[in-house]
Amino acid sequence: MSESPPLPHRDEPTPSKSRHDSPPKSSPLSTALPLRHVYTRRRGHYHRSQVNQGEDMGPDKEERQPTGGGASQAARSSVGPDSTPPADQPIISEMDTGSPLWRLSLGTGSSPTCQRRPASPPRTIRLLGFELPAMAPPPPSEQPDAPAAGAGAISKVLIVMAMETEATPLVNKFRLVEAPAHESIFPKGATWTRFYGNYKDLHLDLVMPGKDVVFGVDSVGTVSASLVAYASIQALKPDLIINAGTAGGFKTKGASVGDVFLASDVAFHDRRIPIPVFDMYGVGARKTFAAPNILKELNFKLGKLSTGDSLDMSPQDEEMILKNDATVKDMEGAAVAYVADIFSTPAIFVKAVTDIVDGEKPTAEEFLQNLISVTAALDVAVTKMIDFISGKRITDL
Repeated sequence: MSESPPLPHRDEPTPSKSRHDSPPKSSPLSTALPLRHVYTRRRGHYHRSQVNQGEDMGPDKEERQPTGGGASQAARSSVGPDSTPPADQPIISEMDTGSPLWRLSLGTGSSPTCQRRPASPPRTIRLLGFELPAMAPPPPSEQPDAPAAGAGAISKVLIVMAMETEATPLVNKFRLVEAPAHESIFPKGATWTRFYGNYKDLHLDLVMPGKDVVFGVDSVGTVSASLVAYASIQALKPDLIINAGTAGGFKTKGASVGDVFLASDVAFHDRRIPIPVFDMYGVGARKTFAAPNILKELNFKLGKLSTGDSLDMSPQDEEMILKNDATVKDMEGAAVAYVADIFSTPAIFVKAVTDIVDGEKPTAEEFLQNLISVTAALDVAVTKMIDFISGKRITDL
């Protein structure tokens, strides 16, 4: 084997090469080793420094001996004049390979070996300028399994309503108290309100979006309903959700003012996205939790519910409502169902008809005219439902 040519002196220019000459061969680890540590022996001492991989140190930096980043601090501090590393301590103990899982270890007179790095806590990964959280380690397999659904009696019921007028009779009926500000389960600044109490074998929580801070009216609609439902489910972990409220009914489907319906299906009628698949997502049709015993025992009517953010009905809305085959329409139901589905929480939708959408009277006028009397009918219906639920399991409904 021939000896390697000596490195050129800094004062001697390196002979230029033409573009046809072969490029110098790089070390296979050069791309994975942007930085390395070296020990330089000067005046009988070892000095640690950092150099870029492949940087020309020059002949005056003699006896370059890289050392491992894994050497202990005590071993490093013990290096003195004319001393050498211990025999069992490799001069190069490890070098970065560019991989978060592997390290390269070398020793004097030995071949390099690849070893798995020790486990380290999750760190932030930078990708295209964005900080992405690293994946946390998986939970231990010894965690106990969650209890099977329907294994025990229902103990916590969450009632989600939109308007104070609709909720007040139920608050009085079940003697619920309003949660004080210092006991609020909601984020600071949220206008949502919560009433709670015990009734028979049940703990009841009744939540509403509250009043709009600018206009002072009930925060009706899908956005407010989904937000308060999400926050309540997260904090209260209910066994069952009841979305109770008033709704418009369709005479052609057999609805009359004062009728109480149990929704079998829910869908949106004003989320029009005319793109394949997105159109179905916009409608968001889904089955509600089936409660055949409640339907039979309490003599409710059964119908499909269509939800939108407008009290009136545009021609486009009417077309979608007909496609949804809806008997009643409201402004919250499908939004609550969407959130309940995310957390796999059973939800029941009970709606009392205040106005006939396809009737002769203007919707807004008929709604205001019948709101108080229909709210009383809703109060009776929800009370009967709570009485029926008490002491039963989910599978008994």
